[in-house]
Amino acid sequence: YLADEPDQAIAKGTDHRVAAMKAAFGLVKSLDNRPVIACFDSTPPFDNPKDVHNFPSFLPFTDVAATDIYPVAHHLPVQSQVVPGIELLRNHTDKPIVFVAQSFGGREVYTREPSAQEERIMVYLAWIHGASGVMFFEHEDAPAYVGGPNQHLRSPGSTNLWQECTRLASEGHELTVALLSNRSAAPKIIGVRVTLDGGEPGMATHSSGGNGVHVTALLEERPSGGVVVLIANTNNHPATVTVALTPGSVVDGPAAVLFAARNITVVGGMLHEWVDAMGTRAIRLTPKTPSATAAPWTASPNPAPNAANILFNPSFEEAAGGAGGGLPDGLWATVRTDSAVAAFSDPRDSVHGLHSLRIHT
Repeated sequence: YLADEPDQAIAKGTDHRVAAMKAAFGLVKSLDNRPVIACFDSTPPFDNPKDVHNFPSFLPFTDVAATDIYPVAHHLPVQSQVVPGIELLRNHTDKPIVFVAQSFGGREVYTREPSAQEERIMVYLAWIHGASGVMFFEHEDAPAYVGGPNQHLRSPGSTNLWQECTRLASEGHELTVALLSNRSAAPKIIGVRVTLDGGEPGMATHSSGGNGVHVTALLEERPSGGVVVLIANTNNHPATVTVALTPGSVVDGPAAVLFAARNITVVGGMLHEWVDAMGTRAIRLTPKTPSATAAPWTASPNPAPNAANILFNPSFEEAAGGAGGGLPDGLWATVRTDSAVAAFSDPRDSVHGLHSLRIHT
């Protein structure tokens, strides 16, 4: 982690910081070729007309660009900052973007924590509009000065919010291959129709979020990959969403609603899904043509079932609501005396199905 907010959302006085970051970047890369990350502060669109976005001066000196867009302040809608902030950063770089999501409140200028629904919406909006990862920022526990202003300011204080961060991290893990893919390779969305509960039908598009619904399609570039459609409904009303993809780009038939353990049916390249208020969906469809960029496995991709295999859930598909993203169901793994061994379902490689088991010891 090379630098935190070196731009600090200011227009002047950053030349010495650019020089320092350039020197630090050069030194680190001369010693270690692993990627470095820097987090920028000047991407959110402020109301102040004098705000100048000077983060581009620092972009050459990081491999991954993070942005801390904290929208739950001053009573602004979540999407009013996340969407233009991510798109502004994406317009300046093709490097991976990590969205640093606000999961704190009650200090600085942030009067409260986000609700669980706001947390979910802001993360999915970031993914839809160009981020490929998420990191949650929280303050450490504040000192509990009796009767002082910092008492009871643990962040996040809401158990529900913390659980939602955990769920979103798990979902991002499952969506890794899609989020890191070449977005231009995915089938195009040629139309989105939105009907709000109790409202009139209207049209939505990928970029503008018409009628408050944002949609994108991503291609999982792997031999057994799919086309993942992400939907975020920023309305405080449920919505029925119809998404039409490029004709002939996906297979008609069942499509998995990820993290919900159910399917919907694709007909003529179109899918219909009901999305709850301030809700999200991730739907995996089957592409007509397998990804050309993914190298096939040299081993047999579909080994015959082994009658001697007594492992429950042997392809590691069942986890986090039927879509991977964590410790596979029914698994108990130990490595000798390593009590801290970590094992999780990995969507990036598979010999059978869509997942493998990754073990760190």
